[in-house]
Amino acid sequence: MTTESKTVTVELNVEAAYEQLVGFSSAAKAFVAAQEKDDKDGMIDAANAAVDSSIGLINDLMPYDLSVQLHDRLEKEHPELVTPEPSLEEVLKGLFGEDFDMSLVAGLDD
Repeated sequence: MTTESKTVTVELNVEAAYEQLVGFSSAAKAFVAAQEKDDKDGMIDAANAAVDSSIGLINDLMPYDLSVQLHDRLEKEHPELVTPEPSLEEVLKGLFGEDFDMSLVAGLDD
């Protein structure tokens, strides 16, 4: 398989980069603190926070059209890695609880 070479110019938002640095540094510090206490849940939470801050920076840098192209390629070449998007019902029940009355939003998908 051949891969198209493409050069992309991005504009770095200094505030976004700084927020990522703060988030990542805070997560690293929290990870070490949790590790010293042998707090497995704290270590997992800190690792997740570090990943979230890094993904946030990538999302700020990535041009939208390139992101769409890359996700389309991922779906074609590695469908097992694609997370299916939740349905409207799943999103609403996640926000408002499992007892949410879906009849309140009847007709939204018409």
